[in-house]
Amino acid sequence: MVEAEAQNQRADRLAQTGAVSAASLDAAVSRDRLLTAQYNAATADARVAQTAVARQSEFVERHIIRAPFAGVIIAKNAQAGEILSPAAGGGEFTRTGVATLMYMASLRWRSMSMRGQIADIKQGQSAKIVLDAYPDWQIAGEVIAIIPTANRDRATIQVRVGFKERDARVLPQMAAKVTFDRSAS
Repeated sequence: MVEAEAQNQRADRLAQTGAVSAASLDAAVSRDRLLTAQYNAATADARVAQTAVARQSEFVERHIIRAPFAGVIIAKNAQAGEILSPAAGGGEFTRTGVATLMYMASLRWRSMSMRGQIADIKQGQSAKIVLDAYPDWQIAGEVIAIIPTANRDRATIQVRVGFKERDARVLPQMAAKVTFDRSAS
């Protein structure tokens, strides 16, 4: 564009002295105007593209799902095209969440113990957890809470047991057997 403008000015000076024909001057002016128009069009296209990128970035930002904690998705609750609601009570066909997120550090086991053993179980007591998936691996645990209700039909009480150390092999919904360290009671 700068070169075309310089050629236009040179042709204009030469045309004033009669060294260049009017047709050559018109060609130089036309080329200068054409290149200026092409430059302006390209600049406008660049602005349109920047606006499109900004709009798409905003669109993506609005569709990012954020959670208040780091975790692992254990269930996908919604499918493409389903209606979602941010609150419960949306109706029969309205889901309240896209996925179920598990905070892995909060994994606990609920163990059922015979009601007659309630005197032997204390909060903070050591326990051994054996996952059905890993029958040869004993995981150290401890009693977090004794739920203050009993199941009359099964003659059991519910005891919440937590892990002393986290391990990536332990996943939500795994079946386990828990034994309580009776010597610590």
